[in-house]
Amino acid sequence: MFKLVTDNTADLPVSYLQEHNVGCMPISYILDGVTYGKDRELDWKDFYQMIREGKLPTTSQINPSEAKEFFEEFIKTDKEILYLAFTSGMSGTCNNIRLAAEEIMEENTEQDAVDNIDDMNPASNGSDDNFFSEDDGVQLTLFE
Repeated sequence: MFKLVTDNTADLPVSYLQEHNVGCMPISYILDGVTYGKDRELDWKDFYQMIREGKLPTTSQINPSEAKEFFEEFIKTDKEILYLAFTSGMSGTCNNIRLAAEEIMEENTEQDAVDNIDDMNPASNGSDDNFFSEDDGVQLTLFE
């Protein structure tokens, strides 16, 4: 079984994440000069109201060590992770997730996997070519 993980740029309600057991990596963002993220959240209604008022958010990318720490929580119990990433066309987070995944897989070559799907490309475009590649039991999938 695998653990589905995304980040807060997916705009999924907390109730949905909990109901469907989806992990959510918090990516910090700045809106109107205030940084929001893991320890400080902004209600979605207020978020979109500020955007309607012309205030635009910017994100801070997750660094590889933060991503690795986040994934290690799930690797202990789920063994495989499917991460749906914020587009690499707009953030460096996807590349940093890749670096963290590679490091985790180097350390866990017998059983653990992190699959990273960049939403810049539609999943597999109807093709499952190279969707899962195996290397000593470890899987990594990147679409860019």
